[in-house]
Amino acid sequence: MNIDDSHDSANASMLLIVDGKPEESGLASQIISKGNACKAYSDVAQGIEWAQLEKPDVIIIDERCARMSALEAGRLLKAKVPYIPLVLYTEDPESDATRECLEMGGYEIVILKQHSISLALGQIAALLRTSSQIKQLMENNRRLNRLSVQDPLTGLFNHRHLLDWLDIEFKRSDRNAEPLSCIMIDIDHFKMINDSYGHKYGDFVLKTFSQIIQFNIRKVDIVGRYGGEEFLAILPATDLHGAINLAEKLRRIIENHSFREGMFETNLTASFGVASTSDERVASADQLLAMSDKALYISKESGRNRVSSVTDVDSVPVSENRKKTMMIDPKRRIIHCLTQYLDRSQSIDSTLRADGFQVLQSSSAETYIENIRQITSDILLIDANRQEEDWAMLEKVIPQYLKQNNATLILMHEDHEAPKPLGILQRTPRSLVHIVPLSRTAKEIKTLVKFKNLEADLRESNMRLKAMQRKLIRSERMKSLGEMSNGVAHELNNVLSIILGRAQVLSKGTSDAKLREGLDLIAQSALDGSKTLRRISEYFRIESPGQLETLHLSQILSSCLEFSKVRWRDEAHLKGINYDIVFEVPTEMEAWGSEPELCEVFTNIIFNALDAMQDGGVLSIIARTIGEEHRVTIRDTGSGMSEEVKSRIYDPFFTTKDEKGSGLGMNVVQNIVSRHRGRIEVESEEGLGSEFHIYLPKYTGQVMELPSIISAAPPEPVERRRFEPPKRTTAEPAAAEMAVVEPATAAKPDKGESLHVLIVDDEEAILQVFYDILADSNYDVDTANSGADALKLLDENTYQVIITDLGMPEVSGWDVARHAKETHPRCKVVLASGWGDNYKKSSLQNKGIDHILPKPVGIQALLSMMDTIEKQLADDQGE
Repeated sequence: MNIDDSHDSANASMLLIVDGKPEESGLASQIISKGNACKAYSDVAQGIEWAQLEKPDVIIIDERCARMSALEAGRLLKAKVPYIPLVLYTEDPESDATRECLEMGGYEIVILKQHSISLALGQIAALLRTSSQIKQLMENNRRLNRLSVQDPLTGLFNHRHLLDWLDIEFKRSDRNAEPLSCIMIDIDHFKMINDSYGHKYGDFVLKTFSQIIQFNIRKVDIVGRYGGEEFLAILPATDLHGAINLAEKLRRIIENHSFREGMFETNLTASFGVASTSDERVASADQLLAMSDKALYISKESGRNRVSSVTDVDSVPVSENRKKTMMIDPKRRIIHCLTQYLDRSQSIDSTLRADGFQVLQSSSAETYIENIRQITSDILLIDANRQEEDWAMLEKVIPQYLKQNNATLILMHEDHEAPKPLGILQRTPRSLVHIVPLSRTAKEIKTLVKFKNLEADLRESNMRLKAMQRKLIRSERMKSLGEMSNGVAHELNNVLSIILGRAQVLSKGTSDAKLREGLDLIAQSALDGSKTLRRISEYFRIESPGQLETLHLSQILSSCLEFSKVRWRDEAHLKGINYDIVFEVPTEMEAWGSEPELCEVFTNIIFNALDAMQDGGVLSIIARTIGEEHRVTIRDTGSGMSEEVKSRIYDPFFTTKDEKGSGLGMNVVQNIVSRHRGRIEVESEEGLGSEFHIYLPKYTGQVMELPSIISAAPPEPVERRRFEPPKRTTAEPAAAEMAVVEPATAAKPDKGESLHVLIVDDEEAILQVFYDILADSNYDVDTANSGADALKLLDENTYQVIITDLGMPEVSGWDVARHAKETHPRCKVVLASGWGDNYKKSSLQNKGIDHILPKPVGIQALLSMMDTIEKQLADDQGE
């Protein structure tokens, strides 16, 4: 804004929309003569386009602007450039049209044509001063809002905003029945860094530490500074196993990083505490946070520079001096007891032990507090007859403990005495405290445990029920929509048939050119309507499409690319943009399919990819054979999709193209692919482009038929995995590629720390995917791209797990399994097969196969399989 405080409007940038030719506008020339930059247009659309690019200080609209009223022009401009003030240039300030413009058109002031240009510019200067103050207030508000959520030193979220995010994500995970994990991180011995090198270097360490965490987590993860040298990472849709793997990866990166600034350089370590909603004791966001904090406490007490989680009581490490006094039985439910009478404690212990409980006795309030912090329990048993100083200490800890751990406090008192009033009852919800006579204590505990078990079962059943309800609702919604759409399509097709036929007949029978033109327009409109109905029918598939035929994918994809040339070459050249095309499709790839339908699939996705690259980019079409399927990948370097858009792309009538899209394209695509007994998967990330993978069964020599009717429901969302953006063709690296990130090798486990796994497959792409999944999950992984190479590795190394493909040249998966069992009898062999799980169990065992893993293999399926194998190997070793 260049209007100064002297009320002078010189050097202001203005847009003038006038009636008539812009170059003949007297107002424009007068404005320019006063030292202002002014651009005049007679077309409102052109003016809007210029305003969006140049951001003028003010827009002046003549009340008689061409093609639309001043009211309509004002509304349109306010919708497109809402923060630029509007001025109405009029002759009659008292007219109804002027009043409507001020009330409903978004205009700020009115300037009369009969006034002098100096007075008009003075009014504009006053308007711009007010507008400048408003913009400054908005900017200050944005700055204050940013400061209110950010930590000023590290730029991460601050403590308060982190807790807000945790509450939001916990509710989201509960609603979607998805896991949520937290990692509490603490820099070990940070005080020594400040004492030895000064606070300035300490600040550098904190900022660098923050950057390392940010660069090595997902975009959907939330990280912030919890306080001091403590950080908190919130991981949506991540179970405990994945959170532990990430924490271990961060621990190794930090341990190997050298913090160097100026003349100072040091290495440091960090301790990690991990908790997840998969723990049944977590019933609130506060409990999840408390569990991660407790796990961090365990890491620090156990020697620091380690990852700990509070899962089961038997997995909680305790110090050596605590082990001598507290022997934990993992098969028994823990009850913490604080009573000053030894005989009472022994009586309670003997009564409850017979029913599967273990009572951990504490003799003092200090010991009791230490015990409940180290070993979590959901039942606290305290003798009400304690000293006042004990209660003063307990009242500071117990209420918060009960809330965070969903625990219950039982206060015992003598049968013949009424319980005395206690301050803790005023600070604790009454539902969390039971006051019980001594003689009924054991019975009360048993009843309470039954209720807690029922509550846990109910919570688990409720989560399953919610997930099932969502599926049923979506299925019923799609079913209803299908029935309605099919009925409407049937009726409208009858009407359109009559309209189209009559229009074409009449067109041929008349010599009137104008009449024929009108009839042809009617016929074309009927055809357009028929196409829309056909797309709806394709989605719900009413008619039977008949048999498939043998197709060459290279020919079909070449035809689709040629058909779309008008978009990526002709129109692109007119707009001055450029698309690079990468086409890698082997000529020998044969598949079963319907050529017109597959052409619609590929063409639709290609057009979507071009729409996503408004400024040009790289369009890649790559086909590979994987097992018994052909995979066609269509990749773009466009704007990508958000998680919300990605989850809804198969929903009917959902579109991101405003009025240009019908919202049926991807519905039809998914329906066609499903009827071809294939599937479609999408990977996308905002700003990095998208990939669509279409899997189709390859030619087998047997006749296949398409099903007449299939489910109208869209596919289940593809499980999340890291998306690798396509390679860029320009020499300039992307911003994400320029960021300095710790090497990935820092997270790879040392030999002997985890299971040694051999992956065998003749497809490099599958090997890479399996390797990335398992290596990121802390497994020691070797790969072989042929059965022959696998046999050599089996002779040279010892493996606990072998994952092998079945169909490979020369040496098959059966041969690899047989040799693996001969050389490593105790190893577990997994068959990853494109034929699914259609095998007899006895046949697999005879051939040395322990498990079957049907392709396509998702991350969750693979890691679950590895967890099962780890347990089996542990059981075998125990025997």
